[in-house]
Amino acid sequence: VGFFVVFDSGQVINMLMVSTILISTLVIFILIILTKTGRQFIIKHLFGKYSTIFSGFSKTLFLLFKFNKKFIFKNSMVTILKSFIGALATFILFLSFGMSINFFYILIIDSIITLVSFIPITPNGLGVKESSAVALYSLINIGPITTVTSVYILATILVYLIGFISSISIKTALFNSKPL
Repeated sequence: VGFFVVFDSGQVINMLMVSTILISTLVIFILIILTKTGRQFIIKHLFGKYSTIFSGFSKTLFLLFKFNKKFIFKNSMVTILKSFIGALATFILFLSFGMSINFFYILIIDSIITLVSFIPITPNGLGVKESSAVALYSLINIGPITTVTSVYILATILVYLIGFISSISIKTALFNSKPL
């Protein structure tokens, strides 16, 4: 969805059609995975001689969902909340530099940047996030100077500063506490 929003070519009907096809394909794939026959077909025909590696995978996956539904739900909610808070922080940083950008664009672009930062090229995606931000925000006419120096470097400094202060606070609390 983010791809179609950011790389909008003005053809809304084509974007909706492709999005519908992609979502339908995903739903069909999930339904196939949920059936025993579908899983056996995938293991036999897609994995072939490597199928022994995946034996027991679905059993473990279903066990995880069976016993940890609340945990998975809570984790999903925290992840969504984290995405909104990160986008809100970016939105506020852009506003502080006099740039008014649609919050929806920031949410989509920040989500894409999060996915791109998982590529294991640099530690914590440093540099990858910033260069991706420049490329993606330039598509909505935001200059690279504002994007990188103002928003993403400042945000990175704030995150590391908060992490440093938190670690010092925790260390102080742990080592200065009295034993029971």
